[in-house]
Amino acid sequence: WPDSGDVFVAKLDATGSLVYSTLVGGDGEDNGTAIAVDASGRAHIAGATISGDFPTVNALQRALSGSPAFRSTDGTMTWTGVGSGLAAEGTRSFAFDRSTAPTTVYAGTEWQGVFKSVDGGTTWTRPANGNLPRVRVSSMAVGSGSPATLYATTGGGVFRSDDQGEAWTDLQL
Repeated sequence: WPDSGDVFVAKLDATGSLVYSTLVGGDGEDNGTAIAVDASGRAHIAGATISGDFPTVNALQRALSGSPAFRSTDGTMTWTGVGSGLAAEGTRSFAFDRSTAPTTVYAGTEWQGVFKSVDGGTTWTRPANGNLPRVRVSSMAVGSGSPATLYATTGGGVFRSDDQGEAWTDLQL
């Protein structure tokens, strides 16, 4: 079965010069759906893989399982699964609250709504997600303010949360 997809990551500095670039993937299909950069400059990729040899330490598994998201802290040389509590089939997007809480990150998942980490992705909790339909959260953004406003797009529309994902308002755009 030929490889039908991989993810390409590149980092440019402020002048547009290449800092690093890499191809991320294994021998199967790997899809990147989103990328976001945290306050420390680390890139986080959301997506899916069916590659048994996805580039992580001891990645070969007898069955498809493991972490729904991975991160690299060394310029994509190695990848590790994100911390505990992100109980999802897959992760579609990330959003970082850079202005008011730089260690707070949100993960939009395949079917389980939004998860939140206040320690840079080491541990995760699932807010109530009130009024957020059980569909893919395809993209997210954090607005300004304290607390910051969180936005999520899904197959069911665009939603806003003013309380870190506990309750959502359908913006009906």
